[in-house]
Amino acid sequence: MNIGVSSSCLYPEYTEQALDFLGSCGVDLCEIFINSCFELNSKFVAHLKSISDQYQMRISSIHPMASFAEPYMLFSVYERRFKEGLEFYKRYFEVAAQLGAKYIIIHGCNDKCEPNVEQYCERFNRLIELGRPYGVMPLQENVNRYSAADPEFIDKMKKYLGKEIRFTFDVKQAVRSGFGVEPVLKAMGDSVAHVHISDHDSQNDCLLPGDGCFDFGYLFEHLTNIKYTGDCIIEVYNNAYKDKQQIINSYLKIK
Repeated sequence: MNIGVSSSCLYPEYTEQALDFLGSCGVDLCEIFINSCFELNSKFVAHLKSISDQYQMRISSIHPMASFAEPYMLFSVYERRFKEGLEFYKRYFEVAAQLGAKYIIIHGCNDKCEPNVEQYCERFNRLIELGRPYGVMPLQENVNRYSAADPEFIDKMKKYLGKEIRFTFDVKQAVRSGFGVEPVLKAMGDSVAHVHISDHDSQNDCLLPGDGCFDFGYLFEHLTNIKYTGDCIIEVYNNAYKDKQQIINSYLKIK
C-alpha cells in the first residue's frame, strides 16, 4: 500500500500551489482536486504535470469539482442532459490521462435521485465505457447523503455491474453516514480500488490521521486481507488542522 495526500486538504489554496507545497515537502503521491473550469485548461494541466514531474510525484486520481452536480448532470432520467454530462466529464478523463492518474472519483446520485438502481448502474457503466479509451476508471465513492453511502446500494451495484465496478472507500464519509467503516468495507469487498483516509473521535468526524482514535491497524489489516495494493490518500478539510505542516506530519506518521 502507498500513502499520499489530496490537494483538497489545502483548499482554498490554488491547486498548483497545494501540489507544489506537497511536492516540496517530499510527498510523492497525490490526488488532485480540480477546483475550477480554468483548471481543466490544457496549459494549466501541463503546468500541474510539470510540478508533479519536478518532484517525481505520482498522481493517483482526479476529483472533479462537479461532484455536487452529478445527480443532475449524470444521474437524472433526462437522457439529453446525461449525454451533455458525459461530454463534460470526458474532459476529466482526458486530464487524468494527461497527468497519469488511473481514477476519477464519482459521488453519483444523492438521496433525491430519480433513477432506480438498474438505471443508475446503466449510467455508471457508460461512464466506465467513456473512460476506457483513456485507461482511466471512474470509482464510486461512499459519500454521505448519496446513494452509495448505503452498503445495501453498494451491494446492488456489485450484483448489477459485477467486476466492472470499483470503489473509493472514504473513512470520514462512512462515519458521517452513520453506517460505519466495517459495513461499508464489507459491502465493497475486494472491489476497493482507492482509499481516502482520515481520523475521528467522539467530537469530530474528520481529523488528520493520528489525531483521533480510529483503528488504522484494523483498516490496513482488512486491506491486506483483500490483497489491496493500491493507494491510501489523506483527504481532510482545512478545519482539521491549524498549520499545514500538520498534514506533512500526519503523512509521515501514517507512512
